[in-house]
Amino acid sequence: MVMDTPHAVRNETVAQVPAGSLPDDAIRARLLEARNALIGGLESRLAEVPTEPSGVSDGWGETEHLTLAEQAELTVHLDWMAQAALGEIEAAFERLDAGTYGYCVTCGDAIGAERLEALPAAAHCVNCQQHQEGSR
Repeated sequence: MVMDTPHAVRNETVAQVPAGSLPDDAIRARLLEARNALIGGLESRLAEVPTEPSGVSDGWGETEHLTLAEQAELTVHLDWMAQAALGEIEAAFERLDAGTYGYCVTCGDAIGAERLEALPAAAHCVNCQQHQEGSR
């Protein structure tokens, strides 16, 4: 089955994926779903960006431009987070293609099925993720 993405869904399974994990096509479907949701959010925020101040005034003068600035800052931050998550999803597709999906990119141990269920693009086992977050 070929989907309208750079990654086609294949019916084969990845032999190295830890036992109990989802088959290759189910993993791809979950990653594609997450990817599409992120892209939809980016497109939605882009469509909502005001191009000029509204004609509504609350009588406070400067508050409208401050609110617009805060909204713009929040949009930039959300877009940055979405772009980072899209990069993680693309990396997960690459690991799936390489046969290394489901294994920690740091230590090589299997990533728990529960973690992959919650975070299909997870690249690290819980221990390595905690160590990485603790060293920041």
